[in-house]
Amino acid sequence: MRLEPTGNERLKAILKSLVRIRSDTGSDMSEIVRSAHAFLKREGIDTRIYWDNSKAPCLVARYPRRNGGNGGGESLGFHCHLDTAAAESPGWRVDPLSSQEIKGRIFGRGTLDCKGLAAVWIDLFLDFSAAAAAFPFDLVLMMSTDEESGGEGIRKLLSETQETRGCFLVLGEGGGFPIRSGRATFYTVQTGEMERLGFKEPASSNSTNSNLYEIFMGIHRKVITKETLLFWFRHAVGLRDASRSLSDSPLAAEILASDGSYRSPLSRKTPPARQSRGSTRRKAISLGLKAMRTALRSADKKFRILPLVTAGISDNRHYRNFGLPVLGFFPLCRANSLSGYHGANEYILTDSLGFAKDVLRNTIIAIKEAISG
Repeated sequence: MRLEPTGNERLKAILKSLVRIRSDTGSDMSEIVRSAHAFLKREGIDTRIYWDNSKAPCLVARYPRRNGGNGGGESLGFHCHLDTAAAESPGWRVDPLSSQEIKGRIFGRGTLDCKGLAAVWIDLFLDFSAAAAAFPFDLVLMMSTDEESGGEGIRKLLSETQETRGCFLVLGEGGGFPIRSGRATFYTVQTGEMERLGFKEPASSNSTNSNLYEIFMGIHRKVITKETLLFWFRHAVGLRDASRSLSDSPLAAEILASDGSYRSPLSRKTPPARQSRGSTRRKAISLGLKAMRTALRSADKKFRILPLVTAGISDNRHYRNFGLPVLGFFPLCRANSLSGYHGANEYILTDSLGFAKDVLRNTIIAIKEAISG
């Protein structure tokens, strides 16, 4: 099954509408949730709002599989959050809630974190519904509204509802940033988070001994993978030219020779009750990484994936702690910088929106085709 690109005008309109609604974490989220709900209902997509009278409501949309029956079976999950960091911060050149489009860039709080991804998921759900696309599993979109302040909403959704029953993989935020190296471009995929794994911030960013100690302890605890270490080394030694590029290193050659079939970097100990799901988790992670690789290579054969353990925390940790495999992946164009992330002048390229939608759509389709055989 292949769905052709449908254009990005509706996608841009969805994002601009979401950005215009103030949703600083901890503020009233009712308007932003109603807006996302209204977009999804245009195609009659089944949606449900949990705890709508609280400060952290969750919106869940479900697109049922088309092989008979609704719910109760397997599902592929999608996550994003509608809350943002504080809209006002020093240095904005435009109104952070105006969603101005200037020279191919949409400016505004949340365009990168994480309303851009929310708009992509909504637009894809509308496409799938309009085309009556058939999947052998449900598609379940989960939108939280308190990620920036701890993510209690998603934790409650996981523990107090059955929405994720049968979910074999969740695709969320936290990766997708392009890293150029020689002739190749590596797209990060978040497979773990340092703080969830017990890491502490170095005493000083210039403290070589502290950084080496953290790397040593990470390897000792088996939570730092060769992919992540390679990423760190590239930045540490400033590999920029083709003769000393990421793709030329012996370690990278070993990774690339695996043809994208990486081992899961998820190495934390699974709770006893979930031990039996270990192999399933690894298979789901491998399935997701292969699908992402396929989708990226369909855009450009020089695109690669780079599994990465990231700094900080996100809602992704709640899925992992609940025993659900999750991959963070919001692919951006190579020209899209991360300036403004949690600061002033946050923006996303309109080309990045279209690129992300195409790559994520093809990732979903690759997962479907792998499962359907």
